[in-house]
Amino acid sequence: MRSLCALTGSAILLALTACSAGTTPSSEESQLPQVDIAPYLGAKAELIEAESRFVFPIDRYMMSIEDLDKIDRVTTLQMRTCMADKGHTYFSHDVPPSVYLAKDDRRYGIWNLTDAAQYGYGMPTEWIEIQTEMEAAGKAAYADADEAVDQAHAECMEWLSHERLPWIGRGSWLSEDDDRALFLPTDLDYQAYLLAQEDKRYGEAFDEWATCLVENGLTPSEEPGALGPADVPEELEAQIRVAVIDVTCKQKTRLIERVSSVEAQYQAALIAENQAALNASLEKQTEILQKADEIIATHG
Repeated sequence: MRSLCALTGSAILLALTACSAGTTPSSEESQLPQVDIAPYLGAKAELIEAESRFVFPIDRYMMSIEDLDKIDRVTTLQMRTCMADKGHTYFSHDVPPSVYLAKDDRRYGIWNLTDAAQYGYGMPTEWIEIQTEMEAAGKAAYADADEAVDQAHAECMEWLSHERLPWIGRGSWLSEDDDRALFLPTDLDYQAYLLAQEDKRYGEAFDEWATCLVENGLTPSEEPGALGPADVPEELEAQIRVAVIDVTCKQKTRLIERVSSVEAQYQAALIAENQAALNASLEKQTEILQKADEIIATHG
C-alpha cells in the first residue's frame, strides 16, 4: 500500500499544496515592501489565550475554519466520484478539519501556561488520539489495496490538483495553478510576519524574553523567528519544566502582546494599501464557497 492512499479530506488539500511547484509565498525577505505604520500604531491582535489563538486584522479577508470544513467536504466528494468512475471505492472519515487540525497558533512558540504545565511542547492528548485514530482508519481501509487502486488514487490526485477548490486561510500557500490575486490575503499575512521581525520593537521584546530565559538557566534558540529555548528535553517532566519557564518569561515580559501588536500594525498598513485588491479576493472567495455549496447540494 502506498501512503497517499491513506490521505483523506483536507489532508489531501495539504498534500496537493505542499507537493506542487511554487508553493512558497511570493514575498521573500529581500522583496518586502516599505510600509508606513505610523497611522496604525493602535492596531492590535485579539489574543484568545484559552485556545492559544490570535485574531488578526487580515483574518477578515480570509476564509474561516468552517469554510475549510465545507471545502474539505467537496474534496472528499470529488475524490469519491473520481474513484467511483474508475471502479473503486474511496475511503473518507467523518471528522472535519475544525476538529482534527491543531487549533493553537505557535507563530511565537507556545504561550498557554496551562497547556505548558500539562503537555510541555507537545500537543493535547485529545488531539493526538484523534490523529492516531484517523491514521489507523485510513491505513486499515487501504491495507489490501492493489496496484489498480494505487494507480486510480494517483490519477485522481493528479486530476484533483487542477480541479480542487482552494481554501484561502492562514498557512495555505498557492500552487502554480492558483490565482495569485486570490491568495493576496495570505501573502500579506506573510509579509507582515516578516516585517514585524525586522522591527526594533520586536527585537526589544525578544531580548527581554531571552534575558529572562538566561536568568532561569535556559538558552534561547538562535533559529530565525524561533521563540523558544535552544534545547528542549525529550523527557516529559523535564520538558514541562522548560516549557513553564518559557511561557512564564513570555508573560513576564508581555512578549506575545508586544510582538503580535507589531505584526497587527503591519497588517493594518498593508490592508490599507491593498484594500481594493483584498475586496476583489473576498468576492472570489464568496464565489468559491457558493460553488462548494452547489457541489454539496448535487453530490453530497
